This record gives sequence, C-alpha cells and structure tokens, in this order.
Amino acid sequence: MRTLRYGLIGFAQGYYATTYTRVAAARKDVEVVGVCDLGQPVDYVEACAELTAERFAEELGAPLYHNLDELLGKNLDAVMITSETCEHAAHALAAIQRGIHVLIGKPMTLRADEVRQIIETAAGKPLVILPGQPARYEDGVIAAREQIARGAIGRPIMGRVFVNHPAMVNHEWETDEQRSGGPLGEFGYYCCDLIRWMMGAEPAEVFACAENFCTPEIQSPDNLKILVRFTNGSLGSMDCSSSIRFNYPFLDLECIGKTGVVRTQYHNYPAVVQCTDRVELAPIRYSPMNEREMHHFLDCIQGKDKPRMLLRDAIQVARMIDAIRESLRLHKPVSLA
Repeated sequence: MRTLRYGLIGFAQGYYATTYTRVAAARKDVEVVGVCDLGQPVDYVEACAELTAERFAEELGAPLYHNLDELLGKNLDAVMITSETCEHAAHALAAIQRGIHVLIGKPMTLRADEVRQIIETAAGKPLVILPGQPARYEDGVIAAREQIARGAIGRPIMGRVFVNHPAMVNHEWETDEQRSGGPLGEFGYYCCDLIRWMMGAEPAEVFACAENFCTPEIQSPDNLKILVRFTNGSLGSMDCSSSIRFNYPFLDLECIGKTGVVRTQYHNYPAVVQCTDRVELAPIRYSPMNEREMHHFLDCIQGKDKPRMLLRDAIQVARMIDAIRESLRLHKPVSLA
C-alpha cells in the first residue's frame, strides 16, 4: 500500500495538533512530510500546544515550515488543519485547490457560507474533506446512535444533550469569540451536531438563553441552555457548560422514543474511595475518540471507510449556531426555515 504523505497546518488548537499528528506518525502507512507553524511566534505556539513547533518537528523527525505554501508544495496527500477556527476555511481551501485530502479540527467553521465555498471548491475532486467532530467516535455516543437507528426505542420524540468543558483561556485567540467561536462555537458545536445525529432530523426552530457565570476572561456566555423544535415535530434540549472545574463527565445523551428510552452513562470511574470525611474518585474513563477520528480520516482516504460526518452536516451545525446567536440577541425563538 502506498505511503500517505501527511502535513500539519497550525498549532493554535494545540491538543488536536499534537495528538492527531502523533497518531498519524505512528502508522506504517503514513509519512509526516512536515509541520507548519504559520509563522507564529515561539511563545504563541508554546502557549497553545505546551511545546514549541521546533521541538515537535524534532520529535517527529520532520521539517518545520513557517509558510503555508512551502508545506503545501511538498506533494502532500493529506493535511490536518489546527489553526485558529477563523482561519480554518481559508487553509482548507488552499489545500483542496492543490488536490489534498483535509481533516479540519473541530469546529470546522462557524459560517455556513464558508462550508458552501469548500463544497464548491471540492466539487468533482475525489477528496476526503472531513469536518472534525470527535464525539462521533465516542463509544457511548456510537452505541446510543446505533440503538436509535435500528428502532430500539421507536421514533425519537424528545432528546437531550449535555456537554461540559471548561472555557478555553490559555491563549488570547481562544478568548476572542470572533476568532474561536467562544464556548458556543467550541463546545456548542458538539451539542448541535449530536442532537441532530441522535434525533435523525433537522432543527426548525431554536430558543436560547445564556450567561457568563465563571469566566470573565471571555466576552461571551460560558453557560448556554437551548431548546430545539425539529422539522418532524420532535423536541430537543442542549446544555453547554464551561463552569465545571472538577472531575465530571464530558458529555451525556438521552433520547426518549415512542416505545423506549436510550441514554449514555459516563460516570464510569475506575475506582471510588469513600471515607467518613471525603469521597475520592479516580479519573473518568473515556474511549480514545480523538485517535479514532484520525484513523478514520486516513482509512477513508484509502477507501477502507466512509466519512462519518459530511460537509452538509457542518452546514447545518453552522446554521444552528447562527440561529442560537440570533435568539440570544433577540431574546426569542428563531426559525431556521
């Protein structure tokens, strides 16, 4: 099998940049041809990725580039885009125009028009363009979705998604809602995609309320509650919290159908210590959803799998986020019709 030539674009999404690239580098069918820091200063990269671009390139035994065109000119097969969210579309378009397969770190983009531009640019090209959405590779989510899809609970009529993740505040770009999307863009993206995937329907109307309770560093809400009415009449709710600082499940799903209920259970601590004056919990166990997403991307390129998330999904998520922002501004329900 031919070796895939892989490159990394950007370090702003530091955890994604390093985790996914290490997974790719460990495969025998992948060669890391280079990583690009996009000319960002050393302290910028280190604040985002907890190591310098030079050190990461040395770890991989790959060249470090400071200019995107230099990297894209190295006869690449695939790239991972982990630049700032506001830069994702431009970097994806640059790669697609050169015939390169693209995995875009979650959130792909917060603008539906940018997704449409990517679709138009990729039209007719035999490329895998995978919008990042790690939660679609999590065991509980997968199992719940499979049960719903096979009709185990009848038609879904009520769904609930809860996502917990501390607001991103390690770097200036993360605290700027225009550049990162804020908690709604970063973590509400999970909610909007999962509620659609779970219910098997598109949203017709959303109503949202939100507050910033615990994160004054960001100029946007850090807790959101969103109600959804779907085109088929089903109902849903989404809760996105960035206030929990202790060990607590990252996400939770529940779906009520006409003949049953399915729900995930993530309070799966490997050990619990209970004493007269305290209770101690070992870390929660998670499946390796990020690693799976990279393997899935590479397998799709090789024809071993089909993309689990499509560009049309990314458009719908972006439209939902737009509608949620409008609902917050107007203090009333907003239609997606």
